[in-house]
Amino acid sequence: MHADETASTGSEMPGGPATRGRTVTIVWLALIAATVVGWLVSGHDGAGADPVRIATILGLAAVKIYLVIALFMGDCGMALVSPPVDLARIARIRQSQLIALNSLFPFIAVFFLGWAVLGHLIPPPSPSLGGEEMARFLLGSRDRLIACMMLSMMSIAFLMPFSAAIIGQIARIEAEGPRVWTYAALMAAAGNVVSFTFPLMFLGVALFRPDRSPDLVLLASDLGFLPFLGMACPYIAFPICVAIAGLLDTSSEPAFPRWYCWFSIASTIAILPAPMLMFFHDGWFAWNNLFGWWLPFSDVFGWMMVTWWLVRRAINAQAATATAEAAA
Repeated sequence: MHADETASTGSEMPGGPATRGRTVTIVWLALIAATVVGWLVSGHDGAGADPVRIATILGLAAVKIYLVIALFMGDCGMALVSPPVDLARIARIRQSQLIALNSLFPFIAVFFLGWAVLGHLIPPPSPSLGGEEMARFLLGSRDRLIACMMLSMMSIAFLMPFSAAIIGQIARIEAEGPRVWTYAALMAAAGNVVSFTFPLMFLGVALFRPDRSPDLVLLASDLGFLPFLGMACPYIAFPICVAIAGLLDTSSEPAFPRWYCWFSIASTIAILPAPMLMFFHDGWFAWNNLFGWWLPFSDVFGWMMVTWWLVRRAINAQAATATAEAAA
C-alpha cells in the first residue's frame, strides 16, 4: 500500500487491535513489576541508601517514564496505542470509488440510447453528402435527432466520475511526489469533456432551425461530425498519462500492470489515423468508415472496459489489504 492509502484507512501504527491489546497488557505488567522491584530495593530493611540502590531506583523510574510516554503519548519512537481503525470508513472509501468507476455503464447506456437507438448514427451519414442530402437526413428526423443530441450530451455527466476514479489511482502512484501525471490526466479528462460536448452542440445547431438553407445545415453538421469523430489528438492524452504513471509505478502490486501500460500506448497509436478523415469524403479514412469511425469507436470503448476492470480490481485489492491490516 502507498503511504497515503495507509493514512486514508485511519491506521497510524503497524498491527491491529489484537496486537495493540497484547502490547498494552505487557507494558502494564512491566510497569507493575518495575514498581514492585523499586519498592523492594528502596531501603525498607532499614539499611541506608547506597549508590547501587539509588542507581537501580533511578533506572526503574526511567524505564517506567519511557513506557508511559510510549504508551500514552504516541510518536516517541514506538507508538504502542493508536485509535482503532474505522472499518466502516474503509468500506465507504471503497464504495465511493466503485460508484464513480461504475458510472462508465450509465455513460455507455445513455450514449448508445441516444446515438444508436434514437439517432441511428452508427455509422454517421457519409461526408460525401451534399447540402440538400445532409439537410434531408438531419431535418427529416429532426425531433428524434434532437433527443439523440440531448441524451448524448447528458451521457458526458457519467464520463467525469469514471475519469476521476482512474485519476485517483494515478494519485496513489504519485503519493510522495509532485503528482505531475495526476494533474496532466486531470487536464486531459477535462479536455475530453469539452471535445465531446461542443461537436454535439454544433449538431444541435444544425437541427435547431428547420428553415435554414441546406448549405448552412451542411456547415453546422461538418462542425459537429469533424471534431467529434476526429478528436483523437485530444483524447489520446488521457490514456497516455495513465500508461506513463503505470510505467513509473514501482509498487509490488501496481494498479496498472506493465502489459496494460503498453496496451494503452498501442491503443492510442491505433487511432492516430482518425484525424485523416479531414482529407477524405469517402473511402477507408472517411468519418463513416474503418479508420474514421469503426476503429476509433471500438478502440476507445475497448480501452474503457479494460481500464474499468483493472481499476475495479485495484480498488477491491486496496480495500482488502487495508481491512486485513486493521484486523491483524
